[in-house]
Amino acid sequence: MSNIKKILKKIPTSFYRFLLIGGSATVIDFIIYIFISNYLDIKISKALSTSLASIYSFILNKKWTFTDESKLSSFQVVKYIIVQIINILVNTTINTITYQFTSMKVISFIIATSISMMVNYILQRIVVFKEKNKPIN
Repeated sequence: MSNIKKILKKIPTSFYRFLLIGGSATVIDFIIYIFISNYLDIKISKALSTSLASIYSFILNKKWTFTDESKLSSFQVVKYIIVQIINILVNTTINTITYQFTSMKVISFIIATSISMMVNYILQRIVVFKEKNKPIN
């Protein structure tokens, strides 16, 4: 077996699901944003589209990605919101620092998004959905 296959087998299934949900949430965010920005202020449009995409992500990550069968609680929602705030801070900080060094927006975006996605996954898995004691896969 090649080294790449060995590495890929060690990655939890929940990570691949997280990527799929995150990608689809981004598409949902974009579609809603483009549509409602024709009728509402751009700031309100972005706030609404991001909020709706976040709700979608929370529900699907809870049910499918992390298979969390616990009853929904306000405490879990607050933890999710805090994790999202941390994710935004990590993403914007890394993007800013990378851009200062490279002056390349796309490279900065890719690096910041990649790192913050991993941080977001780990925090959701351990803090929000308490998957730390579950076996990998």
